Amino acid sequence: MFEENKNIVLRYYQEVRTVKNIDLADELLTPGFVSHPSLPTRPPGPESAKQEFQRLGTVFSDWEVEVHSVVAEGDEVALRATVHATHVGPFMGIEPTGKRVSGREMFFCRLEGGKIAETWRMDDVEGFAAQLGG
Repeated sequence: MFEENKNIVLRYYQEVRTVKNIDLADELLTPGFVSHPSLPTRPPGPESAKQEFQRLGTVFSDWEVEVHSVVAEGDEVALRATVHATHVGPFMGIEPTGKRVSGREMFFCRLEGGKIAETWRMDDVEGFAAQLGG
């Protein structure tokens, strides 16, 4: 079970999160999926995640991830990684620079029935902004 849960989270993180195969969210997320912190304007479900990553794909392109560790216990999976992307759209008031940026990220998931039900993500947003001159 632990290895299966790790593989589900890795597929989501490496394909959906990096805007390579956003439609895979329909297969990997529960119908009531929630990403924390959730915004009141963002309804639960895979469609919400797909819209968020599509938006993110207009800000950063050429996503690459280096996964450093994945740990599973029970129905929870934790992942630690470094993400690399090119700045192609407005971000935190900073116009596109074309710069390649990197940042560390921690990603936590809770699974139900072989699908991701909830995620919590901690990004180095300030680090990205600093690399862009913000």
